[in-house]
Amino acid sequence: MKIEIDDLSRPAIHALPNEHLQSMYALSPPESVHALDLEELRNFGFVYCGPFGEYTEDPNSVFMTMRL
Repeated sequence: MKIEIDDLSRPAIHALPNEHLQSMYALSPPESVHALDLEELRNFGFVYCGPFGEYTEDPNSVFMTMRL
């Protein structure tokens, strides 16, 4: 697995939420399917932050927060 930062413009990135939504609609009632599209995911207000709670730095994790 390779984890990298992306601007959500590559075709492979577009395929991931589409596949996820197809699975959600196949397995869940429509009123239970909640997901943001790629545009909503781009400037939704989350910013990177350090670990919180009992989490510690981990090269396979990203910590983000959004001030409400």
